[in-house]
Amino acid sequence: MNALAEFKNRDENISRIALDHKCWLLNLVSRAIGKEPDQTQHKPEMIMTFIEGLIIRAKFENILDNKALYKSALLKLLQ
Repeated sequence: MNALAEFKNRDENISRIALDHKCWLLNLVSRAIGKEPDQTQHKPEMIMTFIEGLIIRAKFENILDNKALYKSALLKLLQ
């Protein structure tokens, strides 16, 4: 996501690689959490948004300082 925002409209190869990586990661998350009967199709996307937010936030602060908070939030998303 970050690479896509930084290089938007400047380099097609970088944009393609960033989109491919995002699709790969979304598929990985989808497979990791599995498919439960009551699970919506949006759950993997919500988890991806959370992960992408952590990546961006990590550029500006030490996210490990709030590791327990982020872990708790992610576990709630997984329910």
